[in-house]
Amino acid sequence: MDDFEMQGRGEAYDQQEEVELVNRLVVMVCSIASLLLAFGYLNDARKGDITWAFACIVAVAAVLALMVVAGIYFRDKTSISLRHIVVVAYGVLYLIMFIGASNDLVFVMAVPLLAVLVLYSDFSFIARTSIFVFAMNLGFCCKYMIDGHMPSGNVADSSTVLLQVASIGLLGFAISFGTKVSNGINIKKLLTINSERERASQLLQDVLHIAGKVKEGTSSANDIILNLQNGTASTAEALNEIAEGNSSTAVSIENQTEMTNNIHNMIVDTKSLSEKMQKEADTSLAAVMNGQASMKELTVQSGIIEEANTKVSEEMKLLKANTDKVVSITNQIFAISNQTNLLALNASIESARAGEAGRGFAVVSEQIRILAEQTRTLTENIQNIVEELHKNTEKTMVSVSQVLEASVQEKKDIEKAGAQFEDIQEHMDALGENVSSISKSIDDILLANDNIVDSITQIATFSEEVAANTEEAYAIGTNSNSEAEEAVRIMNELMQVAESLNHYM
Repeated sequence: MDDFEMQGRGEAYDQQEEVELVNRLVVMVCSIASLLLAFGYLNDARKGDITWAFACIVAVAAVLALMVVAGIYFRDKTSISLRHIVVVAYGVLYLIMFIGASNDLVFVMAVPLLAVLVLYSDFSFIARTSIFVFAMNLGFCCKYMIDGHMPSGNVADSSTVLLQVASIGLLGFAISFGTKVSNGINIKKLLTINSERERASQLLQDVLHIAGKVKEGTSSANDIILNLQNGTASTAEALNEIAEGNSSTAVSIENQTEMTNNIHNMIVDTKSLSEKMQKEADTSLAAVMNGQASMKELTVQSGIIEEANTKVSEEMKLLKANTDKVVSITNQIFAISNQTNLLALNASIESARAGEAGRGFAVVSEQIRILAEQTRTLTENIQNIVEELHKNTEKTMVSVSQVLEASVQEKKDIEKAGAQFEDIQEHMDALGENVSSISKSIDDILLANDNIVDSITQIATFSEEVAANTEEAYAIGTNSNSEAEEAVRIMNELMQVAESLNHYM
């Protein structure tokens, strides 16, 4: 595998930086080896172990190899061809050392060269270099066997030669196939890393997708909760207005109850006056009959009749005044029923505006409206009866006036007393019937007023229940508003968390 094959696999490191680092290390190892060889061979020449000519050749070859390698490196630190120059230059130096060697361990100099070339991680290049070094050692070992001696002059036995060949061969094999195995392991590691990277990337994409969905859902939920909060505030405000309307309705009902009680008292008084008038009418009728029975006592009885008629006239005036008061009160009841009906209509509108929370109050307001309509109907009946009573009272007053005129005329013309007494008797009969009708009408008015009182009591009870329900609904609305604010706060926190993931998208 060449240098660029791993790059095609998609490795994450910088290829140029790696080549520069390896080239630097190779140049350093070659520099140290060249300097050690030059000084070592010159020192051996000084000792007389080798000739100065061979020592100078080795030293010059080592320096030239170093200069060539260093020159190429400093011209291009990321040069791919530097490794080939190193193999050629130091192969030549290795060959020169073998040719003039006087030491049996010259072959060991191949070890640092092969070892440093492992860093290139190129199996084919290292294998070729190892084969080249192995072939060179094998050739010189064959020469040693032919000559019969080693460079040091020792006998070239098979074990020594085999040891040299096996050492270089095993070293080349170990370095070559070790590089291949290492490259395979590195490739598997890179593939595993890439796979994990893809999984992490996919996981990150899924997380970001989920975060985006959470952000969208949080934004939508936040809008819904804001709308809910606004609706809750509106509902609470509407409930507050309904509560205020209930207070006004309660005051109106209280006023209506008071006026109805006044009407009841007036009707009772009117009934009492009607009973008194009935008794007075019976007395007058008895007096007329006694007058017919005894004309002798006519003068005396006429005075009594005149006095009795005067009392009847006063009672009738009082009855007329009370009747006028009843008319006024029924008009007030009619106005109150209209106002109650209007309040019920307003309550229905407010409950409709409140929506689901005001549905219960809508039923109550409808009942209030129905009761107001019934009150209005009953009041109209009372008004009709009172008007009839008023007419009958006026008739009665006319009759009483006629009785008074008859009494005066009785003093002037005693002879016409019989006919006038008959006339009085007829009018007194009519008066009795009218008084009976008035009494019956008053009984009906009293019964209707009792119904009105019961209705108003029910309305008051319903109003209290509605007020209690409204207060409870207002409390629930306030609590819902607080919960909506808390939900908005939580949604804002979620949106901030989602926003923090935007730079990953």
